[in-house]
Amino acid sequence: MPRDLLSPRAAGAVPCVVVDNGSGVIKTGFAGEEEPHSLLPAQGLAGAGDGRPLSQGIVRDWDMMEAYWDYAFTHQLHVDTEQCNLLVTCNMFETKDNKERMMQSLFETFAAPAVFSSPPPVFELYASGKENGVVVGLGAQCTYAVLMHEGLHDPRTLLRSDVAGEALDRWTAQLLQQVSGGAVDLAHACKLKEALGVVSVEGASDGAEAAYELPDGRKLTLSAEQRAQITEPLFTPGLVGEACGGLPQLVGDCIKLRDRDGALESKTLGKDGTDAWFRNVILAGGGSCFPCLAERLQSELLVWAPRGASPEVHAPPERKHAAWLGGSILGSLSVMDQMWITKEEYDENGPLIVHRKCLF
Repeated sequence: MPRDLLSPRAAGAVPCVVVDNGSGVIKTGFAGEEEPHSLLPAQGLAGAGDGRPLSQGIVRDWDMMEAYWDYAFTHQLHVDTEQCNLLVTCNMFETKDNKERMMQSLFETFAAPAVFSSPPPVFELYASGKENGVVVGLGAQCTYAVLMHEGLHDPRTLLRSDVAGEALDRWTAQLLQQVSGGAVDLAHACKLKEALGVVSVEGASDGAEAAYELPDGRKLTLSAEQRAQITEPLFTPGLVGEACGGLPQLVGDCIKLRDRDGALESKTLGKDGTDAWFRNVILAGGGSCFPCLAERLQSELLVWAPRGASPEVHAPPERKHAAWLGGSILGSLSVMDQMWITKEEYDENGPLIVHRKCLF
């Protein structure tokens, strides 16, 4: 990318609001900042109706989705969307009609002067500082692996699993019921999962015994092995009733699906592109933050990598909010001046322009 396009946007430029639409949390904030300004749970918003606007990252109820966005813009960010460009993530599994509906909502309901959208792994890769690699995203309802080449994702390599954050919440609640002798609700199971979950490496856990007090006063003590059991479904999905392979197989199969004619190989990857993909596995999402997850995945990828290859799993410290952060970085650069869908372009072309200008 030309160096002049990597420069910051000019002073006085229209502000950019970044929105990462997650099934569990909707993250919003301002381009150029290091962390999202607000984290809005994607369920239970007063006055928005029952249920969730998104399921598996796909918008199921547009009235509800707009209610959540309006709350974030008005009550959390305190912005007038007529005065802000909007950079919004859009799930890779989203339908063609929904992508167009999103443009209609952002331009017509929220009157944004300009909009840009792209799938989370595009921004997650950007946040990592890399141009090529396999992005492994672990979210609330979905875990995915997709091959990224020169900043863009190849949909032919996209693989997903339902073993994600909420599946681990349900699994953790079952484990805690065995330990405590009583039921534990999913909200507190999630908190304990995030606080005490660790990943065992080669059958051993580096975590120590830890205590946790539930809201009803019950005090639990989890051994190192019990703490590691919280995350084990990521590698052994059968524990939660899923027939798919674990994370290592997800990554290995994703790389196998690369273009067999070599169209995805480039000089930046060297002669053996397969080795290079295994050396550039990038973790993203809140579910990727368990201690030792990167080490376990890297170790078990040896089974899937070519003989002699040395897999490397990269776990950027900011990976919890990587999609939002990548959008924040991109939205603060002058290159966006060429990428925005402007209101004038939308008025001239309608929602179909999303398929021409956004990176899906």
